[in-house]
Amino acid sequence: EKTTITLGEYQAWARKHQSRDVSERTLIVSSGAFCSRFGSFADACHAAGLKVMAKTRRPTGANWRWSRERIREALRRAAADIGDPAFTIAQYRAWRIRTLEGTEGDALNEAIVPSYEPIRKAMGSWPEAKIDAGLLSPDEAGGRSTGKGKKMPPQQIADGLLLAVDELGHPCTEVRYGAWRARNLSNSLNTRPPSPGLLKKKLKNWTNVQRTVAEALSTDNPRTTLTTAFEDGPTRG
Repeated sequence: EKTTITLGEYQAWARKHQSRDVSERTLIVSSGAFCSRFGSFADACHAAGLKVMAKTRRPTGANWRWSRERIREALRRAAADIGDPAFTIAQYRAWRIRTLEGTEGDALNEAIVPSYEPIRKAMGSWPEAKIDAGLLSPDEAGGRSTGKGKKMPPQQIADGLLLAVDELGHPCTEVRYGAWRARNLSNSLNTRPPSPGLLKKKLKNWTNVQRTVAEALSTDNPRTTLTTAFEDGPTRG
């Protein structure tokens, strides 16, 4: 039994069966309607219990927009159900799928919540969305900046590196740091650490990163020293 379907496959099936059954006036739901109702075709597949193939496209549906207030409501509901206002993107996605499962008709209209992509597009970033919904203060959200296409505050870079030192010791290889960071990203309570790529972009190479950390650890205030080291110019990741 087939358990996966791409957007293209569904559209081809719909065209074939719509033309075949037109005399019987068979009503087939368009892919655009799925996108409007669920946020994307992939999320519609999730709600139906189907596996989503990696190449499945994720259109947002014609003229479909989420209001900021609707987004705030969804984030507040997620925080209440999850029990943690600092919930991660992965936790939100899992909660959204659970919310949509088993609902239909009018109940589905009430249950529908936006996927992560329109939230990021409307609010600018995940931390900014949390601030706008009143779930996190600017200070609390500051340590969770993604640094992806955005400026990552030098203080956050310093905090992330010092957290790595506490857990991994010093010195540390780039591979070991990268694996640690990947595990750390799922912990909503910790500062989001900078990626190895971001650090090397700022300090040219991993050797310089380790040298800078070592120099900071030899001072009375490592955090201030590291923060100063990353304050020269914009740091983007």
